[in-house]
Amino acid sequence: MAVQSGGPITDVSGYYPWSKMVLVNGIRCLSLPAIGGATAVSDSYIKKVAKTIQLMFGSGGSIDSTIQTAVMQKMADNRTAQFIGYSDPSAYSPSIVSDTANNDYPGIDQTRNTNNNVDFIWEVTAGNQAIMEVTEHLLHTITVWGMHDVTGFSGKMNQLNQTSDLYNAMQQARTTNGSDGNPIYDTSAYSGDFAGDPDFRALLMREYYFQLVIAEWGWIDAFVDGASLAPEWNDSAKTSAGVQTYNALGHQLYLDTAAKVLTEPNNATMTSMFASGDNSGYQADYQPITATGGISVDGGAQIG
Repeated sequence: MAVQSGGPITDVSGYYPWSKMVLVNGIRCLSLPAIGGATAVSDSYIKKVAKTIQLMFGSGGSIDSTIQTAVMQKMADNRTAQFIGYSDPSAYSPSIVSDTANNDYPGIDQTRNTNNNVDFIWEVTAGNQAIMEVTEHLLHTITVWGMHDVTGFSGKMNQLNQTSDLYNAMQQARTTNGSDGNPIYDTSAYSGDFAGDPDFRALLMREYYFQLVIAEWGWIDAFVDGASLAPEWNDSAKTSAGVQTYNALGHQLYLDTAAKVLTEPNNATMTSMFASGDNSGYQADYQPITATGGISVDGGAQIG
């Protein structure tokens, strides 16, 4: 079975507290049931996440199918998970995102430790907010577990050193001002030790890359309320032309990486898909062998 495929919503065990999974393009999308006082993630929202992954891994244009497949296969082989929860962390009591959550949800640490993950997608209200919620956190997951040093990128996306193209592009954006005299990428609101903490620098890099990609796609104007991410991302670089002018290293990084593996989902399709209702159009193209394990992905990558 090709890694570029999507399965049905499947009830799973062994991923507590997550109870449903959709495997799509190498990513295990795991959704929470009604737990901790929160509502269960809806099947319609799970399908919207899955469909977005399919749209982002499209074909044509500047896509390099060899590298794109390598990104998806890397995520499958490394048990990459995208966690999905309802509303926001405050919906869960006790907290489901705290470092001590395993005390209240025994088993959550095992799931987090055995499935590579970055952060949650939260089921939020329909519309632009939902589009940005899903896109941002999928890009985080793909950046960290799919594109980091994948074959074909030759260290361009390494988030753990200070020599990668990603680091250099981010630094140019942090130290270059837009037409208003403020930085293109203003990280002053973040708290951390930039010089001494590589994990903090990696956080800034993945946040930078998300904003770079949606600027290149023109999505700040299309889907961000107020058509601005300022002050974190300067309006001078909210379009591809602006990125070329104010963050040339970022524009080249986008062409060398994202443009080779990710397609920009159609704006009208995203608007329709994230309206209220079960309207993603997501259809599974294979059926699981079993609900709790042994789902073959491609060349031996196993879900279980």
